[in-house]
Amino acid sequence: MDATNIERNLYLTTQLIETGIPVVIALNMADLMEKNSICIDTERLGMLLGCPIVKTSALKGAGLKEVVDEAVHAAKKREVKLPGAMFSRELEAAIDTASHHLEGTVEESRSRWYAIKLLESDPKAAEGLSLSASARKEIEDCAKAMEKIHDDDMESIVTDERYRYIQKLVSTTVKKIRSKADPF
Repeated sequence: MDATNIERNLYLTTQLIETGIPVVIALNMADLMEKNSICIDTERLGMLLGCPIVKTSALKGAGLKEVVDEAVHAAKKREVKLPGAMFSRELEAAIDTASHHLEGTVEESRSRWYAIKLLESDPKAAEGLSLSASARKEIEDCAKAMEKIHDDDMESIVTDERYRYIQKLVSTTVKKIRSKADPF
């Protein structure tokens, strides 16, 4: 993940975390981050995302051994800690409803990702899932209710709420350190 453009990179990162696959974040360009007086509380961000974060600099070769060690550790552990609620209560309730119908169909660690994709009507995610017609209907009804409330399609609703979550993460973990010479 590019440390100098963390907000944009967190979008994909949050999606990867939701897949239920162990994730280790290599926070690259840490040298530029420091040069630009940007401070990221990696411990807190890692806690909030549920995965380890290692500051790296590919240019200088810094942190590469540490990120590989973390990745090996995460792969051996095979446990995934998903972040807590990321979205509004309404969307989290819809995700819970969809996840409930996925019990026994997909691994528990991957049910959140599948639930979101089913709510977004992603045909690729639905392939191979053996859901009853009533389960599919209930998930579809949840999505329609959300779309009516927000006057938008589910994919846009999820995108907007994901960005709100990311803005909260950034506001609590990223600080621009101002020098005394900086008038702003």
